[in-house]
Amino acid sequence: MYYRFAYAFLALGLVATSVFAQETQNVAGWNVRYQIPAGWSLERAEGRLRVFVNPDASARLFVAPGISATPAEIQNDLIALGSALGLQGQPTSLLQQTAVSGRQVVAGEYDLFLASTRQRVLGRSVTVLSDQNTTLGMLVLAYPNTFAGARAALDGMVATARIDAPTVNRNAITELAGRWTYYASNRSSSIANSGSYSSAYEETVWFDGQGRFEMSSSSQVSASSSHYSPDASTTTASSFGGGNAEGTYTVIGNALIVDSNRGKAIYDFTMQGGGLNAGGKLYIRE
Repeated sequence: MYYRFAYAFLALGLVATSVFAQETQNVAGWNVRYQIPAGWSLERAEGRLRVFVNPDASARLFVAPGISATPAEIQNDLIALGSALGLQGQPTSLLQQTAVSGRQVVAGEYDLFLASTRQRVLGRSVTVLSDQNTTLGMLVLAYPNTFAGARAALDGMVATARIDAPTVNRNAITELAGRWTYYASNRSSSIANSGSYSSAYEETVWFDGQGRFEMSSSSQVSASSSHYSPDASTTTASSFGGGNAEGTYTVIGNALIVDSNRGKAIYDFTMQGGGLNAGGKLYIRE
């Protein structure tokens, strides 16, 4: 839930211009504050996400506030993040609720490697819990020779974290009112020069401008193949699918949070003109 970002532009060995981080970071709307480890600097700021790098660029620390989530949900998000970063591996300690620096957290550790270079990378995830139904997620990734120091830096930062009640962006809740549609299609003129394939997906979301939403989706996939024979026979197959959801939504900062019969989800979003960018999709207002 709390690691829903476009991480494709990030890699552990990325060389980028860093700026010195302020001693304390405060994420607008979330009312979350924490102190940066000494010597570390801010490398990226993207929505809720902050990425910090240690002095010799051998470790990176990802920090983002989010909504309360179960260990299983956190694990799913970490798997998605690892995949986006090109990392593979396994946990060395399963995510579980414990105490770090006197704070209640969900924590786990990982033994990973970069798929592109086979370089080994170690990781530690810590999600700081609060009674505000919000959290502060932290993930440090480092090469083995600097992991101990990076791990200590993360655990020290946990002690400085302060999570107050978030500020609801009521203007954004109102501005989302209306019906938004996302559509995607794909067509191939041939499959091994003997047929065709097409797919289409449509998703419509309606926001009432006060905190409730409804969503419906439909999909269609069809394929046909032609076989060389005297009767020039053709085989065609199609399938249809779809789904619906309804529930409540709110906005904190530029993060859209939905709670429905499908569970909770959080999406960083932007609105421009008649478009809504959320979850890697562009929705058009009807």
